[in-house]
Amino acid sequence: MTMNRAGASPVISTVIVTATLLVMLMVASFLAANLLAVQVESAEFEQAKTGMLLLNELVADVAMRPGAASSLRVGQRSGGIGIYEAPQLTIMNGSETLYPTNQSTRFYVVKYRGGSMTPTADAVLHPPNGEALGYPARLVVDSTGSIGCVRVEARDGAWIVLDYMRVKVTSNTRLILGNTTYNVTDITVIRLVPGTLEGSGGTVTVRNTGYSTHPLTVKPGSTLTVQVGGASEQIYISGSGGTPLVRLIEVAIEVSIG
Repeated sequence: MTMNRAGASPVISTVIVTATLLVMLMVASFLAANLLAVQVESAEFEQAKTGMLLLNELVADVAMRPGAASSLRVGQRSGGIGIYEAPQLTIMNGSETLYPTNQSTRFYVVKYRGGSMTPTADAVLHPPNGEALGYPARLVVDSTGSIGCVRVEARDGAWIVLDYMRVKVTSNTRLILGNTTYNVTDITVIRLVPGTLEGSGGTVTVRNTGYSTHPLTVKPGSTLTVQVGGASEQIYISGSGGTPLVRLIEVAIEVSIG
């Protein structure tokens, strides 16, 4: 009896040690797999940031050339890119809606969704001084500003957002027609519209489908209001130096993903 109990003791010890090592190995493997997944998703998210910044440059480029198009590829292993409806952008003169003239007009933004394990925090990627300028809350930029804004949002996951929900104002340009001198103010809007949305290849194509110019009847000293969602910002139309001539320029950029 004594010999049997002594012989069983090493066996029990071996089983306990083996079980403990097996549990430790499983825990270590689980932690290593999670750490690797976090690193992979973080690397993909950083690459997506670069891709969205390049996409903003492509939109700015094709916006200057009607009919122009360009493409780039964004990785979608753990994340995905898509186009989403945005709040309405309107330009008001008092209670009168100057833009859009068609109430069915819709506005969109491009978003990249990171993986579920992607660590992130809110940040403005473009323009570089965006936080100082109040992006993305700022709705009116001057001729040197950027209509496009690329930012990171940590809301229900990690997102990279590219939007054009603001206007560019170029003012104090003189135009002489006959005996009349006009003080020209151009208000430029870039509006994204959905194109072909199919497949999961991650290739994004942007195409300039044309632009339209609409003269607006505005009195000297008027104040226009740009509204997006619950935010608003004003544009003052000066009448000094000539008769005010306000032109609204809308550039439509079709976004296809496939």
